[in-house]
Amino acid sequence: MVDKPRILTIDDDLSLLRFLKQALSEFGVEALGTQSGREGIALYGEENVDLVLVDYMMPEMNGIEVLQQLKEKDPNAVVLLMTGNASIESAVEAMKLGAVDYLTKPLDVDHLEIVIQKTLRHQRQAEKLRLLEDQVIRQGSFEGLVGVSAEMHRVYKLIDRVAESEATVLIQGETGTGKELVAKALHRRSGRVGGRFVPINCGALAESILESELFGHEKGAFTGAIRTKKGLIEQADGGTLFLDEIEDMSPGLQVKLLRAIQEREVLPVGSDQTIRVDFRLVAASNKNLRSLMDGGTFRSDLFYRLSVANLQLPPLKSRREDIPLLANHFLALYGKTGKQQISEIASEAMMLLQAYAWPGNVRELENVVQQAVLLTDGPAIVPGDLPPQLVAVEADGASVAWYDMPLKDAQDKLERLYLEEMLKRAGGRVAEAAKLAGVNRRSFYSKMSRYDITRLEHR
Repeated sequence: MVDKPRILTIDDDLSLLRFLKQALSEFGVEALGTQSGREGIALYGEENVDLVLVDYMMPEMNGIEVLQQLKEKDPNAVVLLMTGNASIESAVEAMKLGAVDYLTKPLDVDHLEIVIQKTLRHQRQAEKLRLLEDQVIRQGSFEGLVGVSAEMHRVYKLIDRVAESEATVLIQGETGTGKELVAKALHRRSGRVGGRFVPINCGALAESILESELFGHEKGAFTGAIRTKKGLIEQADGGTLFLDEIEDMSPGLQVKLLRAIQEREVLPVGSDQTIRVDFRLVAASNKNLRSLMDGGTFRSDLFYRLSVANLQLPPLKSRREDIPLLANHFLALYGKTGKQQISEIASEAMMLLQAYAWPGNVRELENVVQQAVLLTDGPAIVPGDLPPQLVAVEADGASVAWYDMPLKDAQDKLERLYLEEMLKRAGGRVAEAAKLAGVNRRSFYSKMSRYDITRLEHR
């Protein structure tokens, strides 16, 4: 879409075309118009049109026919129908064919403006989501985050929706799920991309050091303060400050941070002069901050200030379909070792990667692939190159390596894990699980019976 939206009006009434051109220009819209349906369809193909207003009753070609041809030309065409003879039947027909709304004549200017602005706003959001989905489908990634699962699509959409606002964002998720990558994506897609992205891990520093790092200090403020230092909040002026493991911040520092967020100013250690700072805060935690707040170890006023927008990242075990994509992504990063190029993960090894629970999430998977690349002797990573915890399964309460089991036992164990995973993804619906597995429902039921699996426990 161009900066100034462009609307094409198709109506055989010349006086209405003139009226709409004037009204639309007052709405901040560029207006095009024609009295012919065929000319309107041709104009749509030649011009960068964001929205089409078309009359229902016209000679030669009516509005429904225009709508049909526009949708054939561009399935994403946004069309509003106008008519002086409104009926339930015509409205239903128009909506079934893809019209986004239906306006009756004589047109009310205020209502027209509301409908057009709402439609353009929805179109902009839909276009952004289409571009996002195209990127994910094409590359399997989004702003450095890798994954095509439904869980990751939800994360991408939330990032896209929240990024352009100035809202403080709280990212929550287990260790290794990619919280800093999400924070960087928010920064890159925001209006602050020209400013700095300033990260700090609150759990890695003692309270006194963290205070100095965040707020800065004056020369002589404490022993060792040999010069004035600008704090990280001030360094993030015009950009984004990312505070990881914010749950480790002391109550005293939580108060100072809350003031900095509310007043947009900081007071360096040893100074009596505040400094104005324009920054956006993105915070992250691998703990449940609401539980910490209820337990009195995290301030409720800071929690509510942080969680204006809340992003929850899924653990890797809940998006196992992304594991092959992630594993091959890391293989591409680390597969070149000296003169040897490790270019493949054997199917048996990939099955083990997908069966593992990944308590350390994506970070653990990256580490495992990197280690396997160093250990393998051939062009492909095989089960023997993987660490012991990946090649072990629980069998009758004991940990047993896959390759220490008879082949039949290993196959049975893996098949059971596979069936349970399909049922989990399908929410316990056997027909859907069978479809995901590429087998018929009767066969899937037979295998469930063989392994004593019930669908109720996977709902």
